[in-house]
Amino acid sequence: MHLKRTAAALLACTLLLGLTGCFDYTEDAKFDEKGAGKLSIVFNLGDLSPIEKMAAALVKKNPFSKESFEKDLPAGVKLAEYKEVVENEQKKIFITYEFDDLNKLAQARANDKDDLIFKNISLTKVNDVWIFSRSVKYKDKEQLENAKKHLSRSKIVLKLTGPGKLVKEQSNPMRVEGENTCVWEGTFPELIEGKDGSGTVMKAQYDVGKFPTGLVIGLVAAVVVVVAAGGVLMMRKKPA
Repeated sequence: MHLKRTAAALLACTLLLGLTGCFDYTEDAKFDEKGAGKLSIVFNLGDLSPIEKMAAALVKKNPFSKESFEKDLPAGVKLAEYKEVVENEQKKIFITYEFDDLNKLAQARANDKDDLIFKNISLTKVNDVWIFSRSVKYKDKEQLENAKKHLSRSKIVLKLTGPGKLVKEQSNPMRVEGENTCVWEGTFPELIEGKDGSGTVMKAQYDVGKFPTGLVIGLVAAVVVVVAAGGVLMMRKKPA
């Protein structure tokens, strides 16, 4: 995923330009037992006719073009889909990235000091447990106040689906969809401020451990023995 252009466009069009923005951003990430998977994004930018012009003037290019989203992608990450839809003067962008390692999505963000949401992602595996963490935080008080002033009507939804069983005791989603999809959501200022003012840290753990084959065979054998013994006893039992 190369979300630098997304974040740059978002900040350029709202925080830096001081526009009152109303947008919806939904991100749905899925990864498998190897850490590979895909990320789907739906970015509803609303009426972009004036915003696109100002953003393009600021960054000297169109920050919402397909080229901007697929440029400089790290190895192992590719842009699988890019689609623009305009309905009732509202513009939506649909993006899908495929990756062989979720950490590569964060590597491209590491040096972007203005990226508040898309970097600081970590995925590690300890034995049979995948451990995911992601932190978002404002850079300074001025940035937080600008976000509260201009982005209070925004809506951000971040979803994560991992393999195996969700370890609920070690996860902190705002809600869970199905059995193992963690969801964090809120306005842009709510996420970067967090409940205690220090930002939001998202955590999720997935246990991919399988029932040991030897144990399964042993349990089946034990059941067979018990059933057979019960049958023998029934046959030996004399009628009343």
